[in-house]
Amino acid sequence: MKLAVSILAAAALSAAALLPAFASATEAAPPADADKGLALELNRVARGSAGCLFTFVIRNDTGGVIDAARYEVVLFNKAGLVEQLTTLDFGALAPAKTVVRQFDLPGVSCPNLSRLLVNGPAGCSGGGDGTAAALCTAPLHLSSRTDISVLN
Repeated sequence: MKLAVSILAAAALSAAALLPAFASATEAAPPADADKGLALELNRVARGSAGCLFTFVIRNDTGGVIDAARYEVVLFNKAGLVEQLTTLDFGALAPAKTVVRQFDLPGVSCPNLSRLLVNGPAGCSGGGDGTAAALCTAPLHLSSRTDISVLN
């Protein structure tokens, strides 16, 4: 009887020791659809012919076709004030495809900018089956390779 109790106690201690490792491993595992959505990277800003030329890299990982995607963005200057509110038309976004889009925004001085806020979708079409709205409101995974931070 004492041997059975000792074995049971050892098993309970072993399980208790493994529980935190199991819990942290399950917490760290991302959900299966964590990569779903649109990845939007501000890749470069440079002086353009009309103002500031923005180069974006965008990847559609929603799993669906987006025929036209427009997003409202807000540019903030280094003083934290709104410099410009505009809509950027990224056009057609095929599933699992990466594309580059450029926008030359007149009257915007690149060195004066500090951040870009994506307010949200301003127009969307595609899919043909009514899924366009869901695709365009899919999570945005934002990043920047510039000094300008990008957020939503």
